[in-house]
Amino acid sequence: EVAMRDAISLFDQLISFSGRQITYDNVVLLLGTADEELLLNFSAALSAGETKKVLALVEQAVEEGRSILQVTRDLVNHFRNLLYLKVGSEETLELTAEHLAKLKGQLNSYSLEKIKAVIQALARAEMDMKWHPFARLVLEVALLEMLEKNQSVAVERPACRQAGLETSPAAQPQTTNVSPMAKIKAHWKDILESVKQKSVSGYVSLHEGEPQEVNEKGKLVVAF
Repeated sequence: EVAMRDAISLFDQLISFSGRQITYDNVVLLLGTADEELLLNFSAALSAGETKKVLALVEQAVEEGRSILQVTRDLVNHFRNLLYLKVGSEETLELTAEHLAKLKGQLNSYSLEKIKAVIQALARAEMDMKWHPFARLVLEVALLEMLEKNQSVAVERPACRQAGLETSPAAQPQTTNVSPMAKIKAHWKDILESVKQKSVSGYVSLHEGEPQEVNEKGKLVVAF
């Protein structure tokens, strides 16, 4: 019953927005979702390593009034479709023959590992958007990370502990009598790189800061 009321409300909005003739583009625009062409263009630009094109597509989505969070979710679903096609599970996808043909045209540009890496990076960006005030920035950084690392951003590396931002054993110097604060400052860039592998938005928030001290509770204080 609630779903029916929501559907009727949405239909009323569509009529107010589009008049008596409602098109597919009207529905996509009202919902703030990404249409097939935008998703295919994103996928093609990522596989080709076209940084300017990728950022231009984000700008286009914003100018068209699309929800960046919803666009990110739609991108995840787009690469999920590519994943299913890559492993031979086409029959599980409820897509038009025309859309399937377009997706198949992009399969050769992505290995299975790359598709999984992109899905994981976008899913992480979507989660970060729930607390970061600038969803667009989170998506842009995530996309740039994928381009810089040839769609390998999902490969995990040893990361610092989230609570105290401690360095990994491999990054710790072998010298003795060195204070924890000195170690953190000496390896701050390495710590930021580790944070970036875990959370793009966390890296965005921290990379302009400087470690100041470890307080009495063992927490790192970062100044901006």
